[in-house]
Amino acid sequence: MFHWKSFGFCFAFGLVSFFSFPPSATIAETGPKEPTTKEAISFQREIRPILSEYCFTCHGPDANQRKADLRLDTSEGLLESGIIEGKPQESDLYLRLVHLDPKKVMPQPKL
Repeated sequence: MFHWKSFGFCFAFGLVSFFSFPPSATIAETGPKEPTTKEAISFQREIRPILSEYCFTCHGPDANQRKADLRLDTSEGLLESGIIEGKPQESDLYLRLVHLDPKKVMPQPKL
């Protein structure tokens, strides 16, 4: 059984991490290093696949299917969604992901 609250928390944590830390230099530029909690998260590798699976049906590239005029398949759309750079935990998108009201949480639970 899929647990939406767990998904919401994990996804929200990923978004918070992605928008909280500045991009770092590539390994080719600096050589291998030990991972740290502040290491940059790759949007394409770690965030976009989650958005694609859970959000693009309603908030993706298909303008005919898009809801709430919210587009999450582009970085511009994500920034327009109310993400506050440096304070993503205060953003509307984050708050919708972790909301306790099943009518307000995103993605909507399938009953």
